[in-house]
Amino acid sequence: MNRKLKTTLKIVAAAILVAALAGAALTFAQYQRLVKDNPAPTLLSSFLEPSGQAALGSTVKAVHLVKSPWTKRPLEADVTPGKGSQSAGPTVVERTGRGWGFDTWRVVCPLQAYALGDIPAGSASLAFDDAPDKLALKLPTFKSVEIPGVSPDSLALAGKLDRKVLDAQRRHKLLLAAAAAALLLGLGLWLLLRRKTREATVRKLPDWVVALNNLRDLRDSLKSGRLLGLECVAALTDIVRDYLEKRFRLRAPHQTTEEFLRGLDNPSSPLKNTDRNFLRDFMTAADMVKFARVDAPAEQIEEAIERAATLVKESAPQEEQRPRNTAPAEEGLAS
Repeated sequence: MNRKLKTTLKIVAAAILVAALAGAALTFAQYQRLVKDNPAPTLLSSFLEPSGQAALGSTVKAVHLVKSPWTKRPLEADVTPGKGSQSAGPTVVERTGRGWGFDTWRVVCPLQAYALGDIPAGSASLAFDDAPDKLALKLPTFKSVEIPGVSPDSLALAGKLDRKVLDAQRRHKLLLAAAAAALLLGLGLWLLLRRKTREATVRKLPDWVVALNNLRDLRDSLKSGRLLGLECVAALTDIVRDYLEKRFRLRAPHQTTEEFLRGLDNPSSPLKNTDRNFLRDFMTAADMVKFARVDAPAEQIEEAIERAATLVKESAPQEEQRPRNTAPAEEGLAS
């Protein structure tokens, strides 16, 4: 019996030894294959602890689960925090699982926010032992919120925030605010001066020059198609009536066409016979176009604009000298 037991024990021991040798051989073969194939580490997942948001000055953990071959052990990571945050300590690397040829590692990059609001994503470069490989990691985004009753200065004094970084951030914000205020002030002054300059320029222009400018713009709108014929006729009558009121102190814009035409027959009218005949024909035709709601031919409207420009020029005071800036207004109009 003792002999049989000894024999069994020897067989079991031999089997265990063979199994151990076989396992060691397989492990060594797998290791050699990893050395030969040189597979790269891979990132399995990234998340934040705690997720979502964190109090200003508190530490959050950017956690990365990394799968790495036996031949490459992760080491320290070179961390570049997102704007508004800073590194809160060295990288922590822990093995969380073993597999055939690969291990799973938990890589933790501690972060600390020194600014309020949304903290953008940062980055990190994870190095490995005896390997040139570096794995690029992305630090998750998070939101930094205030601690009720605690100011950033108190956190800085307590060592929770970097005082230099906090002061630099404040200086940067002050400079941006000052630059924005100066820009807005300069823009406001420029707009005010521009408006006053325009108002002064308009006040200096004689009535007949203003009328010619309006006629020129009306002709351009007609040719470009921005205004229909019916709209041009209505605008032309308004320009002529407004000019006559300002030039001869008439009540043209406030009179009906019939009242206005009766006033033209007054012997004391300041207008020439040719001008009165033109106005009579033009305003009668304009009323017919407006009431009938039918577009007049563009050629006739353009001819009426040219004739209105002639009326304005002929009725302008002879003693007034033409300003230099009136040349564009007369270009292309009747001379």
